[in-house]
Amino acid sequence: MFTKILNSWLTKPTAVLLAMSIFLMSFTPYVPVSGNGDGDDEDDIEGNVTLKAGTMIPLQTLTTLSSATLQTGQTVTFTVAQDIKVGGKVVIERGASATGTVVSAQHRRMIGLPGKFTVQIQTVQAVDGTNVFLTNSDVNAEGKSKMVTSLILTGVLCWLFALMKGEDAVAPAGVINVAVASDTEIQVN
Repeated sequence: MFTKILNSWLTKPTAVLLAMSIFLMSFTPYVPVSGNGDGDDEDDIEGNVTLKAGTMIPLQTLTTLSSATLQTGQTVTFTVAQDIKVGGKVVIERGASATGTVVSAQHRRMIGLPGKFTVQIQTVQAVDGTNVFLTNSDVNAEGKSKMVTSLILTGVLCWLFALMKGEDAVAPAGVINVAVASDTEIQVN
């Protein structure tokens, strides 16, 4: 039965037709894009551009963040590490400020418990003064725990080892990548 199908007069034309359709479907026509690259030419006429959600923004911490100095509710300032452009236009300048809030902070504690903190970066300022909301922006750190050492020494030697503290949480100065939370319209010159 199988050899009968293979030798059928329909087999070769069907195979050629399938091969041609697969070959032709693998090509997509080139359509040039004008404007800022997002396909919406109204942006260029009005002087507005749209910063898309998910655009990565590198932020820089200028100082080391430490659980020894941070307090819950404290505001932390970051700066933009490089210009962010949309369609060749700068929408967020290098050096622009971004603000974050310390969501939680615990100092190192007795019985070897470490310090820890979480800073949530919320907004960065665009060239027109618009606050751009950010996501993927938590900075977390936890120090080294010394709890096991403290408990063993307390049990074996002396209760004073219960006063031993863990290490502070530290996030050294450097670059943190965050993302734009939602599409944001920005006025550019």
